[in-house]
Amino acid sequence: MKNSPHQVNQEQAIEFLNEMTFGFLSTLTEQAEPNLKPVNYIFDQGNLYFHGSYGGEKGQEIRRGSPAVFAVAKEYSYLPSYTKGADTACPATVFFKSVLLRGKLNILKDEFRKAEVLTTLMQKFQ
Repeated sequence: MKNSPHQVNQEQAIEFLNEMTFGFLSTLTEQAEPNLKPVNYIFDQGNLYFHGSYGGEKGQEIRRGSPAVFAVAKEYSYLPSYTKGADTACPATVFFKSVLLRGKLNILKDEFRKAEVLTTLMQKFQ
């Protein structure tokens, strides 16, 4: 697997995060197994926010201090195998853009900020 020579800057990453509507959140269970879930989100004031049940798996993993990874991606173009020579093992490819965030999750406790975030989340989807 090779890295793309086309890295996006922070401004482009934020623009892309604001354009997309869902991503995948990965945490670790108590048994240190990966737990991947699709979530709707907003990226606001430099932070990623999503809504979930306080008592659910995500809530438990957040309270336990699980590390987290969040990813969004969008496919742009497929290049079928006939567009490249037959000298490679897998000549077909896909061009896509993605953003990957790593960090620690926290439960938002400030009631005023929570109301702002939920309002922004609803505006994004309605």
